[in-house]
Amino acid sequence: MGTMYWAAFVAACIGSLTVTPFSIWLAKRWGVLDVPSARKIHTVPIPRWGGLGLYAGIALGVLGLYAGFPRFRALLDFRHSVYDQGRLLGIIALDKQLAGILVGLTAVLILGMMDDKRGVSALPKLLTQIIASLLAFNYGVQITGFRVPFVNLYVDFPILVSQIVTGFWVIGFMNALNLADGLDGLATGIAAIASGTFVAVAIIQSNTEAVF
Repeated sequence: MGTMYWAAFVAACIGSLTVTPFSIWLAKRWGVLDVPSARKIHTVPIPRWGGLGLYAGIALGVLGLYAGFPRFRALLDFRHSVYDQGRLLGIIALDKQLAGILVGLTAVLILGMMDDKRGVSALPKLLTQIIASLLAFNYGVQITGFRVPFVNLYVDFPILVSQIVTGFWVIGFMNALNLADGLDGLATGIAAIASGTFVAVAIIQSNTEAVF
């Protein structure tokens, strides 16, 4: 399992390091630049479209795992029925969840590139983010409920509540990263910290038996 994690990390680094210079050139070519102003700390125009590098890292990491690791392909075929006290809560399909994440991510990338190029008003931007979150939700990326700490009780959300909570989580995460990104490399650094946390949780959970 450790080899697979490291392979994904290396592939993602290669993708980002390869595409980021191209995205800089492309932004300069199309005039997609962040112009200095009194509210900004940079003194020269800074190319935008850095999200292409992040997207390339994710895409190449996933493709590298899929092409090089049969175990990863077998993992995507995994189906897990989640029960609580004999009641079926849902079926986890990892391939559908990954597809939903990639589809939603692509929609957000296109939105971000359009916003960097000509600007997108708040309402269309929010609607696109909502659509992206619902796409991911329909593919199985959803918060179905929560377990009450210290009590053997699982609270199952109705479908509408699950959609709202999942949407708030996805949209909130996107905007938190977007609003915090004000310096070169800051978005990448925040994403790296978050990704490292997810890896740590995945490693910990891989060595324990999940309890539902």
